[in-house]
Amino acid sequence: MVLVAVIVGGYLLVKKSAQASITIFKETGEVMHKPDGGDYATISSDELNIPNRSFVKTGGDGLAHVILPDNSMISLSTNTEMQINYNEKTNIIQSLGNAWFRVQKLAGKGEFTVKTPTSVATVRGTIFGVEMEDGGEVVYVTEDSVEIGKDLDHLQNLAENKLATLAEGKTEITDIPQEKKQTPWFRRNEIINREFERGNPREFIKRLRASEEIKVIDEELKLLRVTGKQTLGTESGLFENFTTEGWWKNNTEACAYINSTEYAQATQELQNSRGFLGDWGDWIVKAIEAVKRACGDGVIGAGEASEIEKLYVNQPQMNFSSPVAP
Repeated sequence: MVLVAVIVGGYLLVKKSAQASITIFKETGEVMHKPDGGDYATISSDELNIPNRSFVKTGGDGLAHVILPDNSMISLSTNTEMQINYNEKTNIIQSLGNAWFRVQKLAGKGEFTVKTPTSVATVRGTIFGVEMEDGGEVVYVTEDSVEIGKDLDHLQNLAENKLATLAEGKTEITDIPQEKKQTPWFRRNEIINREFERGNPREFIKRLRASEEIKVIDEELKLLRVTGKQTLGTESGLFENFTTEGWWKNNTEACAYINSTEYAQATQELQNSRGFLGDWGDWIVKAIEAVKRACGDGVIGAGEASEIEKLYVNQPQMNFSSPVAP
């Protein structure tokens, strides 16, 4: 790769060469890529140079980072997909999932655009996140500002520390809620921001893997993958329902799930996180074991449901306020 950069008035003036490359850094889990018009292939190495207009995709446990030739960086969460087009104007087409963008300040007409199925965001040097949800998107900015809207002809400014919810053709802007700032994905990327500011983003992955803060947050993310609907591969989110009193009553679907391979994998991850979860971790394992015993005949009857219900009387609260690093 050849990259010539000159600092002019606080901006990074970049001259691209034909040898400049786009690089995927695989952090963990399943990460895939495909060239434009090709087929997806799993990435087995920690680092891979890819051609322009390539697609990048993460699986249910995958985390990855894309470094562009100008040293802008995109962090991809699990179950995320996008296409990257890096020319005079950088165009990212994000079709699925959550991503965090760290865009270098470009002089001249340089522009960085992120398009989703229902919205567009344009920037000239900023740090922001895009999360795709059912029925819309959420965009938030932690440094500088972003222009957002349903298309390039209908943009409005989203300032630093603001969050926009875009749904059904409407845009609602608020301060970034404290609840959002406390999520594992947000806190994880705030740590990555600090590493990014240290420079040399192509080396940051080594520092990231050694970070004890990241290790603790990744335990939270792993648990959320286990208990969340998206990872379970079912619209009903049965594993999540273990925290809801009464869900098991005469629930043949619950028994079918409990006897599945997916259930076995999820409970193993939960067992591994019991120390991190404290009292709640011990309680949820007892509840799961009780439901599994009740499913011995394929259905949870009224009497069995009554016994299980006793476990929920003193259900402790699940929280991550005092995590312990592994």
